[in-house]
Amino acid sequence: MIRRYGYWFCSNCSLKSKDAHIQAIKEYALLFNQVVKNKEIREFLHVKSSTSMKKLLISMKILPKGNTKSATYKLPLPK
Repeated sequence: MIRRYGYWFCSNCSLKSKDAHIQAIKEYALLFNQVVKNKEIREFLHVKSSTSMKKLLISMKILPKGNTKSATYKLPLPK
């Protein structure tokens, strides 16, 4: 899926989702690392904008610890 104008879009089946990133972020935490930087999670989700990624994380109530480039986020694990 790719991020387009506030939603995720699948080019294969034309499915649209506002929250497809939530499960992907939880799986990232399980597979790789629970503590990440904005750039790491952006690369995983193929999101270009650091501001967009920050807003997605904050919408999940995942707040940054630290300042600007050194900020890290503690991702939730799947239940």
